[in-house]
Amino acid sequence: MDIQTILFYIIAAILFVIAVIEGVSITTSSNKLKISIGTIVEIRLLNPSTVYKTKWASVCYKVDGEEYISENRITVPMYAEVGDKIQVKYLIDKPQKLYSRSIKRFIIVMIVSFVCFVFGYFLNIK
Repeated sequence: MDIQTILFYIIAAILFVIAVIEGVSITTSSNKLKISIGTIVEIRLLNPSTVYKTKWASVCYKVDGEEYISENRITVPMYAEVGDKIQVKYLIDKPQKLYSRSIKRFIIVMIVSFVCFVFGYFLNIK
């Protein structure tokens, strides 16, 4: 087995573990979350000088008549601006904390893990 094959297997294993953690978190937290509509109050652009730019926002939202500003930031689309309304998930027991796990992220990480495993497998067949 050459170094490239081993590298693909290691990457596949690491991504698989990340996907499992994401999946377990989504599964165990589903009954501990509520949804609210919030307003973006602040945006930070991470990695502004690279191709991999991401926007992270603080959000103001109401829970049972009380207004909260999220103590953590969540990713928002690149077209999002301050003042935009977005749907947020928050923890019932700690409403100031937004929940950011995503089933899409779980699926993407699982697929990339599988693809890395397949590449490693085909490199090993040579």
